[in-house]
Order: sequence, then structure tokens, then C-alpha cells
Amino acid sequence: VKFIFATTEISKIPGTILSRCQRFDLRRIGNFEMLNYLKNIVNIENYKISEDGLGLIVRSSEGSMRDALTILEQAISGNQQSVSLKEVRDILGLNDRLKIIRLFEKIVVGDTKTSLQIIDEIYWDGGDPNSIIKELSEIAHFLTLLKISPELVKEYFYSEDEIKVFENLSKNLSIRILSRLWQLIIKVIDEMTISPDNLVALEMGIIRITHISDLPTPEEMIS
Repeated sequence: VKFIFATTEISKIPGTILSRCQRFDLRRIGNFEMLNYLKNIVNIENYKISEDGLGLIVRSSEGSMRDALTILEQAISGNQQSVSLKEVRDILGLNDRLKIIRLFEKIVVGDTKTSLQIIDEIYWDGGDPNSIIKELSEIAHFLTLLKISPELVKEYFYSEDEIKVFENLSKNLSIRILSRLWQLIIKVIDEMTISPDNLVALEMGIIRITHISDLPTPEEMIS
């Protein structure tokens, strides 16, 4: 008899158990490998999903083929043979990416009024405040990586329109500013976990960020 234990939290397994086991660490599946696998399934099942839609599934699954297949199954579970990018976003609970990017642009230039208007639009379209702030943090992270390694843009499966905006933002923002934005966004995420109203906490956080975002960094003030 062979007993096989599987876990994603190996740190919680006692040492007395680990010392009596053979351990195999499974790696995450690469984005391009997963994308090609999903394309093959969609072709076999005779469905139509754009590469942008499949790319969203790949990004959301974070290297887990099981999660990717579950999301794909949800996407093609209806009777229609074609699944739009919007339908994939709805399944994943994601907001309109271009609106989130536009929100990030307005935050960067300190446009508080427009930032709050965009948040209001996304919210009444069914967007979740937690999802909005999470996607803002992802943009700050991605732009920082883009400053360091521009070739990374190919690995995230963003659309051409999104990539153009990201590249322009990356040119105009320094790593110091992006790091400060990241810290401010993380602070808002922390506040939202203890706030009785996530939308109010998000709006108050964005107001604070827009007023700080265009201020000079400590290094610039010293110079």
C-alpha cells in the first residue's frame, strides 16, 4: 500500500512526517505551455474563445492547470459556441481592464474627481471594490517589472491596446514613484479589511493617494 499526500502548504506538515516521506515538489505550469494546452481543448471541443480571453484564464490560474480547466469549463458550459472576452471577465469577477488602467492614469496625475467617477462607474457596473484595488496593485507591480525588464510584457498576455498604455506609463513613471504607489495601495488594502464599508474605504484611500501621488519624492525634495 502506498499513501500519497498532496498539499500546497508544505510548511504546515510536521517534520516527523516529512522525514518519513519521499518529497516531490511540483512546479507551476508555464503561461505559454498552458495557453497552448487550452487552445487545443477549445479546438477539439469546437468552441471559439479569443486569445485575450484564454490569456485571462491563464493569468488567473497562476500556474495551476486544474484551476485553468475549471475556469474554461465554466466559460464553455453554456449552449453558445463562442465565448467573448467580457464573458470570461464576468466569470472571473474581473473589471474592464481598460477602465482600471484609465483609473490608474488619473491617480498618477492626481485627478481625484475623475478617479472617483471611474470608481463609481465600475462599481455600478457590478465591480467589487476589493477587485478594483487588487487590480490597481497588479498594474503597479507590472509597471515596475516593465521598467526593469521590458521583454516581460510578452509573458502576461495583455491586449495590444493595454500594452501601449502600459509602455507609455512605464516611460513616464520612475521606480521610486511606482514603489510609493505600491505602498499606498497596499495600505488601502489593509484598511479595507477592517472597514465596515469597502467602497467608502476605497474612495477615501484613492483620495489620499491622488493627493500624494504627484508630490516630489524625499530624494527630489532634498536635491
